[in-house]
Amino acid sequence: MAHIRWPGACAAVFAALAAACTLEFTPPSDADPIAPQPYAPPSPAVRVTTTSELVAALAATQAADIVLADGEYLPDAHLAPAAAHRLWAEHLGGATIHAGIVFGTDVGDPGGELHGVRLDTGDRSRTLEGMYVESSLVHVWGVRRNVKIQDAWLSGHDAIVTGVLARQTDGLLIERVVITDMANRAIIADPNDTTFVAAAPAVLRDVDVRRVGLDGAGGVDEVYGIAVGSTAELTRVRVRDVGGVALDMRTACIDTRVDLLTIAGVATGVFTRTGTNGLVIEASSITSAEVGVHLTVMTLGTELSRISFTGQSYAAIVDETGAASIGDNDYTRIAPGAVQVTSVPPP
Repeated sequence: MAHIRWPGACAAVFAALAAACTLEFTPPSDADPIAPQPYAPPSPAVRVTTTSELVAALAATQAADIVLADGEYLPDAHLAPAAAHRLWAEHLGGATIHAGIVFGTDVGDPGGELHGVRLDTGDRSRTLEGMYVESSLVHVWGVRRNVKIQDAWLSGHDAIVTGVLARQTDGLLIERVVITDMANRAIIADPNDTTFVAAAPAVLRDVDVRRVGLDGAGGVDEVYGIAVGSTAELTRVRVRDVGGVALDMRTACIDTRVDLLTIAGVATGVFTRTGTNGLVIEASSITSAEVGVHLTVMTLGTELSRISFTGQSYAAIVDETGAASIGDNDYTRIAPGAVQVTSVPPP
């Protein structure tokens, strides 16, 4: 077959057209997470006004709706519901619990809910913590599938390691939640099982993460905003000011979709571990100091499109395996000297 040779003038024209086709776009205006929203608490319900009443209500073995009157609740230790209770602040943000809560058991019914409350403490003695369990404001484990955390605020005062530590992720819903000032991470949705197959995806929707791992008080080496180690759906998630990676995708992260993600104030935006498969990130904005998205060896089936990259000094995308499907992205605001895509990880 004869090869077509374009005249020099035509070649110059095509080169100029290619340069002019570099995409530039503004992230969608609807990418900001929706803030916690008012609601009508259920009725009938068990209404509590003091810490002792709250502890007694949670000790009941029959799941119930528990409505917390406005005020401060200061348990001596973390709260451990004996059943899949559903906690509601009587008014949005009006009830503050200065302790962590654990939704977990080896036997029993799935469920457990948290609505409209503020979890606010820097005292680890009021969280579940042990040799193999890091402190967290919400801990989900065992048979407690379908746990819901909605319209809530979590603050760890730079002392509590993790905001939400979910080792049971089936049906987990974290929605319209603000998480700030955690020592090392805001959310871990990861069964910590490389063979885990999700029965239902974890859903993170309208989640706002700020100020994580900025002073090293947590005593745990790894710092990241959100870690996902199972099938999940992330929509309108914003992660800002994290002393490490914003989004850490782990080995059992299979068929996870991320839309309308906003990242700023981090070194690396998204980091995948070996075995991540079927990750899709679209219509997002990533501002980071070094790398935007880092796909490590044997990260497969990744799709990246309509992402705006800003400020990366090394590369917008590092694809070590070279297997990602990379669509139309905006690289116009990466740093001078940085590359759009490379297979070579940063030194």
